[in-house]
Amino acid sequence: MKKLLLLMIISVILFLPQLSQAWECYQDPIYEKDLWGKYDIAAYVLERPCSGTTKLEVVPQGTVLHIIAETDGWYKVETNEDNIGWTGSRLITLVDQLSNNIEIENTVNDTEIENTTSNQNQLNQSFKTRTQGQLLLQVESHGEIWYVDPVSYERYHATTDNALPLFRKLALGITNSDLSQIPIYNGSTYNSNNALANRLAGRLLLAVEDLGRVWYVDFNGYRREIRQENIMQIFRSLGLGISNNDLGNIPVGDLNDFQFIEDEEEIVVDDDIINEEINESTNQVGEIPSNIDLLAANTYWLNKVNELRADSGLRQLELDQRFVDTATEWAVYTGRDLGYSTHDRPDGSSMHDWIDNKDLAWTERYREPDGWVNNYFTENIAWGYTNNNQASLEQTMDYTLQWMLDEASYNGAHYRTLFHPDWNSVGVGFYFEQVDDNSYKVYIVMHYGSLK
Repeated sequence: MKKLLLLMIISVILFLPQLSQAWECYQDPIYEKDLWGKYDIAAYVLERPCSGTTKLEVVPQGTVLHIIAETDGWYKVETNEDNIGWTGSRLITLVDQLSNNIEIENTVNDTEIENTTSNQNQLNQSFKTRTQGQLLLQVESHGEIWYVDPVSYERYHATTDNALPLFRKLALGITNSDLSQIPIYNGSTYNSNNALANRLAGRLLLAVEDLGRVWYVDFNGYRREIRQENIMQIFRSLGLGISNNDLGNIPVGDLNDFQFIEDEEEIVVDDDIINEEINESTNQVGEIPSNIDLLAANTYWLNKVNELRADSGLRQLELDQRFVDTATEWAVYTGRDLGYSTHDRPDGSSMHDWIDNKDLAWTERYREPDGWVNNYFTENIAWGYTNNNQASLEQTMDYTLQWMLDEASYNGAHYRTLFHPDWNSVGVGFYFEQVDDNSYKVYIVMHYGSLK
């Protein structure tokens, strides 16, 4: 029998889009724009949107210029010296309009570009000391990003796609108790005078007891969490501009040869989290097809989603019994009691109100600047058909996953669910309604969130 899959999947989460990037010249179309942009650091205006082309002038940090076109990774600008050229879009923040309060200096030479973008208290130190542990922006290109490992003094190229897995490999493992001694950045421009933070300035830290969250310790003694959606914000606020010539003086690191040195701790992940036994939910009712294993189906979905998340440098999810239970409860209700998939709760409450009544222990809601609102949890629902075998159910789940991935072109809600950076847990619930001797309608519910 030909399998049909009719999906009704609705979820509500917040998402910040990933930045696209292209590193080749003339690879992408050019679009006309009418925007204004402020230079986050001093940067070159180049003749063409390509590294190594003729430098037309240097634009000082804080300058606001008219943006007249865009191609992937580059803005075309009109300068105050009547030049028209290209600057890396990562070096510019869009603003509403040209500000008359911005002071613009037009006499900056090539040798001053690093000085205008470097932290002033670093200028009198040696080049090596200035760059160890720093995030560097390659200003003669369109803002390629490099991290200089303070231990090996080698630089590693970071992109929005590879930054998290790269930084995890370079990071120093740290326990929660030690990490808590370093203050979280709160907007202060003053040194925290924290002894541990000062000792670890420029280091990447891996929270081995907190699902591998990555932190960067800045040179004012504060830690900043690096997540998929805030990578560019951190690089723009902390990055030091560097010329190609100076960058060439720092050796390029090879991650295949990278070895931890000094007194780094062995990274140990909490076995209680990984090895926690998942059981069939006590909320499960109805006939389960004899050749279908629901726990194996949960693991199948977990592995599929985690493979996608690993490719994007996102934290891996764990199966959590609590979400298996809540997802099963809702799958049973929609399948047995209603006969159709819905997010609507019987009392008119939202799915977030419903889950809050389960008294689950959520992790700290740490999304900047105002903390989480409702995106600490979401629910996806689907229904389809399966035969009485595991492969058939997995195929139905594959159809569901592909349906979600097809939303990538317009950044749909279900696509965003798969790649939400804050989730640490997932659970899948099922309800089966027999159609004939070997065919079942299956209701599927996925619950995602961040649980303690």
